[in-house]
Amino acid sequence: MKVIYKSHKNFLFLALFILFSFCSPVEKNLASNGILDLRDQNPNSFLVNLSGEWDFYWGEFLLPPYDGLSKQSIPVPGNWKSFNKDSDTAIGIGTYSLKILLPNDSKDLLFRFYSVRHSYVLYINSEKVIIAGNPSDSPDDFRISKKTFVIPAPPEKELILTLHVSNQIDTFQGGINRIFILGTKDEFIATWIKDISFSIFLIGIQTFLFIFQFSLYLLNRTKEKASLFFSIASLFISIWIILSGERILNYNFDINDFYTLKISYFSLLSFVILYMYYFYFLYPREVSKNIIKFLLYIYFILTFLLVIDYNFKFIYYHRLLSYIFILLCVIIVVIFCRKIYIRKPEGWSYFLLSFIPLILTGSIDIINDILHIADTTIFLIGLLFFNIIQTILVSSRISKNIQWAEIKTEVLQTKVEMRSIELQKQKDSAEQSQKELQATLVQLIQAEKMATLGTLVAGVAHEINTPLSAIKASAENINEVIAELQNKLDPEINKFNSEDWKIISKILPECGKNNKSLSTKEARSIKKSLVLKLDELKIQSPDEIADMLMGLGLFDNLEDYQYLFNNNKYSYILGFISTIHGIKTKSKIIDNSSMRVSKIVKSLKSFTHFDQSGERSLADIKEGMETVLTIYHNAIKHGIEIIKNYDEIPMIYCFPDELNQIWTNLVHNSIQAMDGKGTITINIHTIENGGVLSISIEDTGPGIPPEIQEKIFEPFFTTKPRGEGSGLGLHIIKKILEKHKGVLLLDTEPGRTKFTVNIPIIKEDKS
Repeated sequence: MKVIYKSHKNFLFLALFILFSFCSPVEKNLASNGILDLRDQNPNSFLVNLSGEWDFYWGEFLLPPYDGLSKQSIPVPGNWKSFNKDSDTAIGIGTYSLKILLPNDSKDLLFRFYSVRHSYVLYINSEKVIIAGNPSDSPDDFRISKKTFVIPAPPEKELILTLHVSNQIDTFQGGINRIFILGTKDEFIATWIKDISFSIFLIGIQTFLFIFQFSLYLLNRTKEKASLFFSIASLFISIWIILSGERILNYNFDINDFYTLKISYFSLLSFVILYMYYFYFLYPREVSKNIIKFLLYIYFILTFLLVIDYNFKFIYYHRLLSYIFILLCVIIVVIFCRKIYIRKPEGWSYFLLSFIPLILTGSIDIINDILHIADTTIFLIGLLFFNIIQTILVSSRISKNIQWAEIKTEVLQTKVEMRSIELQKQKDSAEQSQKELQATLVQLIQAEKMATLGTLVAGVAHEINTPLSAIKASAENINEVIAELQNKLDPEINKFNSEDWKIISKILPECGKNNKSLSTKEARSIKKSLVLKLDELKIQSPDEIADMLMGLGLFDNLEDYQYLFNNNKYSYILGFISTIHGIKTKSKIIDNSSMRVSKIVKSLKSFTHFDQSGERSLADIKEGMETVLTIYHNAIKHGIEIIKNYDEIPMIYCFPDELNQIWTNLVHNSIQAMDGKGTITINIHTIENGGVLSISIEDTGPGIPPEIQEKIFEPFFTTKPRGEGSGLGLHIIKKILEKHKGVLLLDTEPGRTKFTVNIPIIKEDKS
């Protein structure tokens, strides 16, 4: 472990800082003897937990007044198991009571009541306000509710909360195991946005890891099974977060049916067993295959039990079985990690490092749940750290496989040249040797393509990350806009009548039509003109109204919207339209970013495809060139200008994958020659009365000196530094063009290099 600490101590300190930053202390024992005194709180801004000592009456449902009744004090959150004198279980019912003294002049106060694992009915000043589940005293009729309730507080200065809690399923814990919250509306909205954003962030990252690893599995020829099982496990983690958390679904839906609990447990069990298979395929020597099969049998049994129809009480026993199964997996992983530490296989330090944030966050959550130190769930953060480190480990293994492919390519290149020399001495067997050479060349082209792909993986990953970041940012903005829209739709603030809605429906389709790009100077000039016109119309807050009109693109012909300003609610109407238009704009950003990711993945699949049938096929040369440019977009966008001059050309019969390798080598050479800065001009047209297709790639690099122009087509000759080039790129191009009866022409001078490929056009398959 000292080796891990010394090599990765900076990462450990960063992980610890981020993990503990998510731990927010919870005020303890605010309530005392059934009274919570909040009179010293700021009436305009506070958010407190209703924890501490509540009054408690075991075994019956009561309503105030409680004078003369024998009461007891019980901690909230806490377990009421010790109050059941007739049994050593927690099955039973009870009444909780808390008096709250509110600050003077407080208004817009809200309560947030979570699920308590059982069912309850809430009374405020003897008025029933919440029924969570069915608090029956019979297990057959008993139902729970996982919904999170947000209700307004009555305007009284003293509130008496009464909860009738029923537990008919859990023999280990009963009572209130969660902390309820009371606070002002603004504080509630802020925490709600934070909760939703946090959940969307976790789900988005886990979904991205699924897409990324599954794409690597599909694109990698070795079909790394560890990558496959890891990607599917990430998908089930996303499903589990959605169904088991309280931030996504439970604010809006009352999820109290069997199916949600069943799918949640199924997702939990699935990603655990998938992780075990991932560990097995990652380090097969350290994990026994028989142990994995044994765990798989248990998984199938637990999954089968989920299919059976049973009551809520049985599902809690199934939860216990699931936890035992997970504990068994944890013990096996500990033994597995010990073997990893002893043998120290490739990537062992990163593998063991990934468990540290997982263990820390799990331990912190267990301590928080037992001692109620904090009301946060940071295990998901530790799981996120674990998955990110595992992603790096799996990607590194795939990269190593690609490097081995490059080594095999070099060996294969040597064999090709040796075979070429033998062909000169073996004229009697020339035809057979030519076939063998052609087969070897096909493998060499594919190996060269995979070697090129290895250098592009990091850039393509960055290209995919950019639109995904835009999707994430737009999704967060949409959440904020939705919160703003909620306020704008408050009937106490904006009481729109039918005339107002007619104005909204008339203006909304016009928004965004004027989408011309404005310079900063033009925008200031137009805004200044708008402010003057609005002043003439005696519009209040002309600067703010002008900003809204500029954002909606309604700055031309202001007189066309006179009917809007005749309405005394014009400011609210414009604000509402701006919110709706903002949602449409962010949705368009998400759509465009998704299309961009799809284009990159499609180009990657097209680039890695290789047809080994040996037959010509009909292909579009321009489409192949665009695929190559898309793959190299990350290297091009930072300083290279692409000029494309494409004429209308017919589709031709050819070997398209081999031609794509030509465009790949020539574009890659141009990028390296210009050191990432300059201009590449691509011309595609027909010559010789439409009988020959001519493709030229010209760059503004330093040019090729005359003394080496004749050598550049020789095998193993390269002008690149040692380790950056094999010297076979142009040689392979020459061989491919010989197969197509084509030629490669060079025109170079200082500051310009142009390669031209001429291929005879074949419009029908003569084979």
